[in-house]
Amino acid sequence: VTLDCNKKLSSGVVLECESKGWYPEPELFWLDAEGKLLSAGAPETVRGPDGLYTVSSRVTVEKSHSNSFTCRVQQSKIHSRKWKPRAPTGDGASGESQLIGPTQPIVAMIGHDVILPCHLDPAEDATAMTVEWARPDLEPRFVHVLRDGLELDEKKYHLYMGRTSLLNNQLKHGDVSLKLATVKLSDEGKYKCFIPTLSKETFIDLVVGAASSPVLTINKDTSAVVLDCESKGWHPKPELFWLDAEGKLLSAGAPETVRGPDGLYTVSNSVAVEKSHSNSYTCRVQQHKIQQTRETQIHLEGEQYSKHMTLAFELL
Repeated sequence: VTLDCNKKLSSGVVLECESKGWYPEPELFWLDAEGKLLSAGAPETVRGPDGLYTVSSRVTVEKSHSNSFTCRVQQSKIHSRKWKPRAPTGDGASGESQLIGPTQPIVAMIGHDVILPCHLDPAEDATAMTVEWARPDLEPRFVHVLRDGLELDEKKYHLYMGRTSLLNNQLKHGDVSLKLATVKLSDEGKYKCFIPTLSKETFIDLVVGAASSPVLTINKDTSAVVLDCESKGWHPKPELFWLDAEGKLLSAGAPETVRGPDGLYTVSNSVAVEKSHSNSYTCRVQQHKIQQTRETQIHLEGEQYSKHMTLAFELL
């Protein structure tokens, strides 16, 4: 667990807590020196390409001479399954192994590695089996082929050369999951996991995402301050909105979105705000499908201002 005290307000201190590498999804809560729960907003949780969860939260506490605070992260269902099985394909006889994949799309960020889950249930040694991973929309369609313990590169689509592998030490347990390295935008699509000798198959959808923190600039005139926000390198197409210091939506025109030749989106928007003694505004960009949020906050105080960039995730 990482705990930071990175903001000092006139009336209190903001504590931030983050804990990585959990499975299943954990709980996070704050305790005071007496072990009583502190009031805090819902924690933010993200599941990474390795299937593990990162959870984070922040809480504002009053300044005092001496105070002790605890960030506690726990998981009480440690024996739950890693993924919910998809209903088996075909009409397998009782006791016959089926190929099982995830029921929901797998999300991977550009440049990261990802594992596409696929396993035999009941477990059966797949070491000597032919395993085919393919994308039906490609020609040739094969992404990875294992036959007689050897990978057949000559059958593979060229963009996957050197980037795919099976979890060889797991084949004996019936795990034929595909590891895909350095994910590209072109990797997005439907994948077929197939074992010819068993005539069993399952399909896995891969969604490829990209995100970046927004950049805020300020333009001042005599009556108002115009805040400009731009965020580049998103996929799929994101949404952008403005929030005031209380987290309420600000009225602004529709954001402008442009898709570049690399297939990634740039989104931008401007909002005019009144000059006042002290104001805080946030530009938030998010994409629900890949469960990503980025935001940048600006604090205006007279003729001075400061920016605070944060990285936030959410599971929807």
